[in-house]
Amino acid sequence: MIGAEDSPVHLTVGKAAHPLLVGDSAAFTDPIAFDLYDAKEGLAMVSYSNEMVNVDAYVLNTSGETGEALDTLGLNLGVTLENGVSFGAGYITNTADVAGPFADLDGMTEKVDAWRANALFETGNLSLFAEYIQLGEINPAGEEPSFLHLGAGYDTQIFGADGNLFLGYSESDEANYIDELPETRTALGLSRSLGENASVVTEYVREESYSNEDTDILNVAIVTEF
Repeated sequence: MIGAEDSPVHLTVGKAAHPLLVGDSAAFTDPIAFDLYDAKEGLAMVSYSNEMVNVDAYVLNTSGETGEALDTLGLNLGVTLENGVSFGAGYITNTADVAGPFADLDGMTEKVDAWRANALFETGNLSLFAEYIQLGEINPAGEEPSFLHLGAGYDTQIFGADGNLFLGYSESDEANYIDELPETRTALGLSRSLGENASVVTEYVREESYSNEDTDILNVAIVTEF
């Protein structure tokens, strides 16, 4: 990241998580849409932020049939209000040439745009989050996948240390054409601080596929931050 510490404008160049996604959730397991963009992309992004508004304009490095190229443009906008409410929106011109399940699809539409809308509400120890992502047509059948993510978190004391209880739910629609993506995913769990830079997370995850097959997962992890 390039820019003076007190400047509202910054430049970011390098590998980063896909900038269309927000996924502001306390859950350890990401919502379904993150499986679709499970890769870090090369980008150049100019960001502006103040106490109320933040804007990101970026160009993304994608790899299509003609090789890698900086040919995908995107824009993110966020607004934060004084009552603990914030809203966001994003748009990207092409989301087809990313790594992950998209990369192996046959008959994939050459260019697929996408947009996102999200909201966050925080009051006291409680936070509530919602995100919706809509893609354009991905194949000749005219399917337009969409993703909904809802999350809730509550900060509290757990066995004498700072902790968080969380619940996350995400679902996909018209995404059965994309291999390995579940139709729904629910995550329920808690995290407890182990010190200044570490915490332990225990989480139960249930996924349901488009063929109505259920998968149950138990995650226990030590998370560190530096």
